[in-house]
Amino acid sequence: MLCLMTVNVGVAIPQVSPDGDYFIESYFRYEDYIYHPSIKTVQLYRSGFELSNPLIRLNSDERLMCTFDDLDGDVKDYRYTVIHCGANWQASPLVYTQYLSGYEENPITEFHSSFNTVQPYTNYRFTVPSDDMQLLISGNYLLKVYLAGETQPAFTRRFMVADPRVGIDARIKRPMVVEDRESKQEIDFSIISQGYSIEDPYRSLHVVVMQNNRWDNAIQNLKPRMVIDNTLNYNYDRENVFDGANEYRDFDIKSLTYRSLRIKSITFENDTHQVVLWEDEPRSFRVYHSETDINGRFLVSCEDAHDIPTECDYMNVRFFLRYPQPLDNGSLYVFGTMTCNQFTREGLMTYDPVKKGYEAELYLKQGFYNYMYVFLGNNSSRGDAAFVEGNHFETQNEYMILVYYRQPGSIYDELLGASVINSPF
Repeated sequence: MLCLMTVNVGVAIPQVSPDGDYFIESYFRYEDYIYHPSIKTVQLYRSGFELSNPLIRLNSDERLMCTFDDLDGDVKDYRYTVIHCGANWQASPLVYTQYLSGYEENPITEFHSSFNTVQPYTNYRFTVPSDDMQLLISGNYLLKVYLAGETQPAFTRRFMVADPRVGIDARIKRPMVVEDRESKQEIDFSIISQGYSIEDPYRSLHVVVMQNNRWDNAIQNLKPRMVIDNTLNYNYDRENVFDGANEYRDFDIKSLTYRSLRIKSITFENDTHQVVLWEDEPRSFRVYHSETDINGRFLVSCEDAHDIPTECDYMNVRFFLRYPQPLDNGSLYVFGTMTCNQFTREGLMTYDPVKKGYEAELYLKQGFYNYMYVFLGNNSSRGDAAFVEGNHFETQNEYMILVYYRQPGSIYDELLGASVINSPF
């Protein structure tokens, strides 16, 4: 997906750098970001599990698979490297030989041209770690893909490497606070040291709780509520509560010959496939309705293809959300993994006063997609899905708990534990 941040006047803009240079193209970001407009459909997942988080265990046989398309359709000399980061996603002060074994940069040698598609593209893929690049320590990493001879990345992606030294016992429940019981979800958990010595856990640990692989609304740096023997307790009433929000909306564009349930029309205009979704309505005042989703992710797929990565075509997909009047205190975005779980220019919706609603258009590869409409208030970096989608404690959400530790005298953060759980309601 084209992940360019929003710069419209009066629109909320997340994570602006202290020097004001964030939206200069050369400004380097330690986050998921696409710098070149020809790059599309970037995916990073545990090899063999396309719907997994970008998380692997240190010194295991687990690998991350990275795939992406270049719409220029030619063959380019792409390279990749990784940068070790702290718990706050800034570069750690380590030199590469302290966290990598092998070559600092590697060429991407596996690529294939698209076949029988209107949109020409070249599909690239590689795995991390590899025989030529091994990861020596745990923690946060930033994958950087770039053209040989250039310092500007083509794109960057975050991933995590865990060295499981502690146990995490977690459960999701309805909140204890009365006013939150119908709309929110409480994540209580304990960290069990399992004989591993953690010195001064109130200062040396950095704990992150994420919902559906979103960083914008992650709860960060919780402190233990109490310490009993080898167990750190994080059972709070308010500090560890998320909006339940709602199940993701979805659409299926695996076929160009017939319309699936959410597709209003499929046409071919201006040398491009055009897909129009049925109009959406706000769900903020509707009762909860259980639906199966994939928690905001997407799957690339097309029917009757022998090779999915190179035979799926691209198309313009048009979204429309009915809304009585434009909002003056923020903006609405199409949001999900297809927009990098970020508030992007591509996902920013504009208001049509004649049609009475918000609309947006995304250029997407064939497949099955989840999405939401998320509100971002002016001068805010935290999105609000409940604003349009509603808020229910019953919603099926995925949570990931990450436990970082900086040993006394150390200059980097290790990732001692990671746990993924799903709400049981």
